[in-house]
Amino acid sequence: MPTRGINTFRAQVVSKLTLQYDGSEFAGWALQPQLRTVQGELERALRTVLGERGEDGEPLTVTVAGRTDRGVHAWGQVVSYRHEALDPLRLNSLLPPDMAVLSCEPAGEAFDARRDAVSRTYCYRVLVRRTRDVFERGRALWWPRALDPSLLPLSAISTSPPMALSARKPWALQMHSAIDSASLRQGIRMVSSHSAAN
Repeated sequence: MPTRGINTFRAQVVSKLTLQYDGSEFAGWALQPQLRTVQGELERALRTVLGERGEDGEPLTVTVAGRTDRGVHAWGQVVSYRHEALDPLRLNSLLPPDMAVLSCEPAGEAFDARRDAVSRTYCYRVLVRRTRDVFERGRALWWPRALDPSLLPLSAISTSPPMALSARKPWALQMHSAIDSASLRQGIRMVSSHSAAN
């Protein structure tokens, strides 16, 4: 029975995890019945080590900065969960080969990967050459015709979800695009579109 006047508040432990994955064999980020998803694999690995419940007593779940669709890859997806931080090697031993935890560290108790996101970067790759490249299959759009490089930034901006950032306070969003000139010389055009909060 709680005692009157005694503060029984307990600080919550929150961890920030950075993840990369090859999305080729996933049905996207979010849990879906009977389908293999990134969230499902990550939560399974975390629960194997930490148990079914988070520090808040609720089922152990993860929050992601932004969900990805089927076939989309991530180089550095930020995730938060309510429990202690784990050694990435320990988690990676439980994850499939197309996923890897890059880092896992304690975060402030109010940290939320989705609400605290200040930027997202999207990379679109176009292979512009007459013949296809088997090593770029599923990684770059093969375009065997002439391409106007000035249209690439417009394409990136039109396909990026600028409203995907949600935050606790209003943000001014800016869209930036750039072409990697070293990749242009190799026949692969890379356009990245970046939503940044000021």
